[in-house]
Amino acid sequence: MKKIVTGLILILYAAGTLVYAKDLTSTHFIVRDPSIGTGGGYQSSGSYHMYSAGNLNVSGNIGNSTDYTGRAGFLQYPEADAGALTVTSTGSEIDVSWPATTVADGYTVSGYNLGIAATSGGPYTFTPVGNVTSYSYINQTPGTYYLILQTLDAFGDIIATSNEASVTVQETISFSISANTVSFGSLTITGPRYATTTGGSNTITPAHTISASSNSSTGYTILYDGGTLSSGSDAITPATISGSTSGTAGTNQFALSLLSDGTASVPTTYDQTSHNWSFAQNTLSAIASTSGPTAVATLNAYYIANAAALAAAGTYNTTLTYEMTANY
Repeated sequence: MKKIVTGLILILYAAGTLVYAKDLTSTHFIVRDPSIGTGGGYQSSGSYHMYSAGNLNVSGNIGNSTDYTGRAGFLQYPEADAGALTVTSTGSEIDVSWPATTVADGYTVSGYNLGIAATSGGPYTFTPVGNVTSYSYINQTPGTYYLILQTLDAFGDIIATSNEASVTVQETISFSISANTVSFGSLTITGPRYATTTGGSNTITPAHTISASSNSSTGYTILYDGGTLSSGSDAITPATISGSTSGTAGTNQFALSLLSDGTASVPTTYDQTSHNWSFAQNTLSAIASTSGPTAVATLNAYYIANAAALAAAGTYNTTLTYEMTANY
């Protein structure tokens, strides 16, 4: 009798499922291919949920877009504390200072951007000011300004933004004359005399200096008024002289001229750059102006006098009044 031996061969199949990172989506955001790591946790509050994961291996390059930069590595938020801005206004200048931003977790501060705006909340005009703790804006027109400070890390990325501070720049105007009294000394028929603070000169020289400044957005105007040189009923004729430093010897002439440092404009008839002189007797007349806010403008004032042979002897004098008007 034959024995039949039977055997059972079992073939085992193990079915596995491949795991892929799946995008996480919400109404406003998509997280592409999230990484899976060990550890982690979950925290929540009334308004936010925070998920965390540990032991993530991340490699790759920097990714850039118009508004953001993504850097490969462990997720780490900068720990940076920007102090409050201190803002003051002196005349047309805005002075801003702040404490250095304190950082931790390996972050360093490479510099700051200071922003200024005419309305609260901006838009701001930012100025890279370097790794300093103060900055000044000069020649600011009257009005209220709003300022904030951005702190930059070693990559030039913004890691902290300060509070917004405000300051008001008041309307300002400043005017001075270096000397109130000048004189020609003795006039002769042989050549001109120029007024000075020391009794006159035969050599062209400024009599005094006018200094002016204003933060008016439309500038300012300097004017003068007064009579010509006179002695009783006798007078030296007001003159207009063009392109000459000496005028005409042997004739009665009295005129003034100004030389600007370039900050203020002088009318052609009074411009010493072209050796032009003029004098408008008893008429309020403009002799210098600006069209916008300026720091201190310096103008040298010159006075010339010639005498005719038949001019009456006597002591001749006059009083001139200068005034400055801001073009608000």
